Amino acid sequence: MITVVKMPQLGWTMKEGKILKWLKAEGERVEKGEPLFIVETEKITNEIDSPGTGVLRKILIHEGYTAPVQEVLAVLAEPDEEIPDLDKMIAGDREVVETPKVPVAAKVEKPTVAKPRIKVKISPVAKKLAEQHGIDVTSIMGTGPGGRIIKKDVSAAIEIKAAPVEREVVPLTGARRVMAERLSYSAQTYAVVWNAWEVDVTDLVELRRKLRPQWEKAGLRISVTAFVVKAVAQALKENPIFNATLKDDNIIIHKNYNIGVAMAVRGKSFWEDNLLVGVISNADKKSLAEIAARLIELREKSNQKTLTMDDVSGSTFTISNFGALGKRGGGSLFTSLINPPESAILGIGGIAEKPVVREGKIVVRSIMNVMLTPDHRIIYPTDSMRFAQRITELLENPVTLLDESVIALKT
Repeated sequence: MITVVKMPQLGWTMKEGKILKWLKAEGERVEKGEPLFIVETEKITNEIDSPGTGVLRKILIHEGYTAPVQEVLAVLAEPDEEIPDLDKMIAGDREVVETPKVPVAAKVEKPTVAKPRIKVKISPVAKKLAEQHGIDVTSIMGTGPGGRIIKKDVSAAIEIKAAPVEREVVPLTGARRVMAERLSYSAQTYAVVWNAWEVDVTDLVELRRKLRPQWEKAGLRISVTAFVVKAVAQALKENPIFNATLKDDNIIIHKNYNIGVAMAVRGKSFWEDNLLVGVISNADKKSLAEIAARLIELREKSNQKTLTMDDVSGSTFTISNFGALGKRGGGSLFTSLINPPESAILGIGGIAEKPVVREGKIVVRSIMNVMLTPDHRIIYPTDSMRFAQRITELLENPVTLLDESVIALKT
């Protein structure tokens, strides 16, 4: 049975994909559901399973090339099975246009033009040394009298020529290229006014410590990030301007609170590392346990390279959490670029114990750094202050974020 392998649509926004690697070679047999190739989109990299069983008879789109969604990539069939209409199968409903033949012009020999001689001022010793080592003296800047090239100039050129070139050139492609383009657009477009502050999360840390045994028995893992997402979702509903997009002369207020969480994905080498935004759709309607489970799911899918476009598309507000990386440095404070077309991003730093004054006494508290980056074109400083105050209030009173799904502890 003939099976046509097409470029899959991994999300409703996907338009094309790049073939990174074929996991089977032409002539090899592949079973339905077995990984067949790896595709890279503007946001994710995924292994794609074979849609059928058979021999990989023909690869039409090779590694390194990009194809639109539903483009035929390869054909599966049995070894002795005829594939009569391969051209028609490739073309699908598209019209096949023959490339017009262009007459080849007669070859015209160009006259040889002698290169003008460049007069170089160089000492006899330097000239002999340059000839011995194949050094082009016209590329050397002389340091002798009147710009004359002397022995030490040629010796320096020899040393440079012999030195190994210690560098590696990595093409800016795929997700890195898209991220570079989007963040460049963000930096050039948005008018930002940063707002940084500290949140006392001592009660949150203590609450998680007390509830962890109960959560583990129930199979729950509730991270600090889950609490932050829950608090942000509630704060967004009360401050809808932060869940907005500026388009032309209109401010579009989104009614779905889809919170993105920036995640660093480690590859085999640094150029395979990626930064993507996993999306928790309708976060305002999810319980703390559901948010925590979704965060774990997104992390596992990113590690296994099974994220779909829907997993990383449609966010209306983004949280960038570098808390785990900031612990050794005693917390972290950083600025984040807004994820277009959103209107703000919240950066979360590490939690560190710090001495603070409470009721006239110096005590040790767990402090988390927070940085809000809003688009000042539509969000005013007073809006930012209200939003920051609400997030602080919720995180400093974490019991208000609990629900039955995480075995609430009443105090």
